This record gives sequence, C-alpha cells and structure tokens, in this order.
Amino acid sequence: YLFSIFDRRAGLPAVKVATYRADIDAWLSQSVHRLEDSQRLLGRLLHASPVVLDAPRHLTRLIGFVNIAVRSNAHPRAQRHGSAALDKDIEWWREHLCGEEVWRSISQYAPKDINLFVDASSDWGVGIWWDGHSASYRLHPDWRSRGDGRDIQFAEALAIEVGLLHVLSTGFRSAALVVYTDNTGVQFGVPRGRMRNAAATSVIDRIHALQVDRDVVIHTRRVASADNPADGPSRGIRKEPGLPTIVLPALVAAEFLPHWQSPAGRR
Repeated sequence: YLFSIFDRRAGLPAVKVATYRADIDAWLSQSVHRLEDSQRLLGRLLHASPVVLDAPRHLTRLIGFVNIAVRSNAHPRAQRHGSAALDKDIEWWREHLCGEEVWRSISQYAPKDINLFVDASSDWGVGIWWDGHSASYRLHPDWRSRGDGRDIQFAEALAIEVGLLHVLSTGFRSAALVVYTDNTGVQFGVPRGRMRNAAATSVIDRIHALQVDRDVVIHTRRVASADNPADGPSRGIRKEPGLPTIVLPALVAAEFLPHWQSPAGRR
C-alpha cells in the first residue's frame, strides 16, 4: 500500500492497479471461470478493498462463487459459469480500479447520535422520528406484491433510507451517524451491504450510494419496539412538530401514495 500521513490517505500503487485490472478484464472476457482464477481474482480484490470505498458488498457474490466450487471439491482448473449479477459486481470493480494509483481517505469519524429513529408498519407505512420531529409516509396498499419478494424488511430498510434522506437534506455530510431501528435483520443487513430479501437489498444499495456520495457512515443500532418513538409515525400517527417536507428521489417516492407525508396529529 501507499500512505500519505499528512493527507490521511491510503492507496494502491499503479503497478498493482494495472495487474488487478488485467485480471478483471480477463474475467469479463469469458463466460466460464476456473476455480484457481477465481481464487486469484478474489485474493487481489480483497487486497484492494481497504482502499476502495464501498468494496465489501461487491465481493459477496465472488466469495459465494468460490465457496460453492470449493465445497463441491471442484478441480482447480474446472470451469464454472458465473452469473449476470456476479459480472455486474466485477464490472463495478473495473470502474473503481481505473487510472493509475487508487486512493482513499483514512480519516475516522466518531459515531454521532442525532436521535434518529425509524420504523415501518406492514399495515400502514414508514415513520421517522428525528430529535423530537416526526414524519409519516403511507405505502401503497399493494406494496407487498410489487416484486422481488417484498416483506417487512424491505419496508424497514426503506425507513432507514427515508430517514437518511431527511438528514442529508440539511447538508449533513463527512460524518458518522447513528440510526435506531427495531428490526434486527435490517440492523445487520445495512452495514453488511445486503440481505436475503432482494427488494431490501436494492434499498440497501441506494443507502450505500448515498453514504459514498455524502461521505457518511451509518451505524445501525437496535431499539426495542416498545421504546421506538417512530412506531406511531409508522402507523400514520404523529404530532407536531413535524419534519420539513423533502423531495424524495423518484424511485423512493414511487413507493408511497401521493401526498404521502401525513398531516400532524393524524389518528
């Protein structure tokens, strides 16, 4: 690795970037892959991951591909087909291991508790409670049937995304923040970068993109459902003062009914 203590940055030398990029190009030029080649590529991407922002969630499919081959006692030169999703991850690496040296800031942000709580109700929608202010968003009644096996974890992940969007709308950036949720799956799924539910993983992908864009790190923490102040807003019940209305990205707004932010005091 390369280090710049003054700038608080770590990097990957140009010669390694070129070598890793050549392996990536070789992978993408083929539809089948040998175990030994897959293991070599995985080792190199693992080595690069500390200096590539948001890298871990783009390694899980390659790790799974290698693990399946190893568990099946495949010969090192036996060839296996990958998948479109795996190739998409490798293409992501190609985009991020470009140019010459690759650098990343190694500045550490202490988690900041801003009293941000989120929740979701399968019967109503999403609720946000931020430092005494709340907002409610009404999901479409047929939200579960809109594809990708949507379940409550999708709605809980969506709550984190909407809560984060509220915070970022105030100019918050270059920091680490704590978000409280009462859903254990989402608590661990967000930092891991994916969940078993495909719809929830799509939301987590957007959350991670926001973190990269704003240089923000989310620390999810568990709160008991009975102690979650976002429970009421997630059922359409909220009191003044309300959070300021924000313009949601189109993909997020499409999940909610028109005029989705409920009036204060709805019961």
